[in-house]
Amino acid sequence: MERAYRAKRGSLPRRVRLGCRVTLLERESMEQIALVVTRPADSDPERGRISCLSPLGRGLIGAEPGDVVDVALNNLSSRFYVLHVDPAPDKEAL
Repeated sequence: MERAYRAKRGSLPRRVRLGCRVTLLERESMEQIALVVTRPADSDPERGRISCLSPLGRGLIGAEPGDVVDVALNNLSSRFYVLHVDPAPDKEAL
């Protein structure tokens, strides 16, 4: 990790990665959900911060707007449409 760095806002393709803010549309309820993908230690699902190792977080990593993500949650399959992917604001950054 010696060569790791934080990319500048707008310099990366709009794919979901650690620290991104993601807006999803849940297929069944048609509810929009906004969340930030975080490290496990920083997750707080009630505040919209999900772990990259959670089922939804793992399913979202690498997705981009327009993708459909199917995730098994609590023995049920849920389908989410990725609407937007944006870098998290600095106060939410890792």
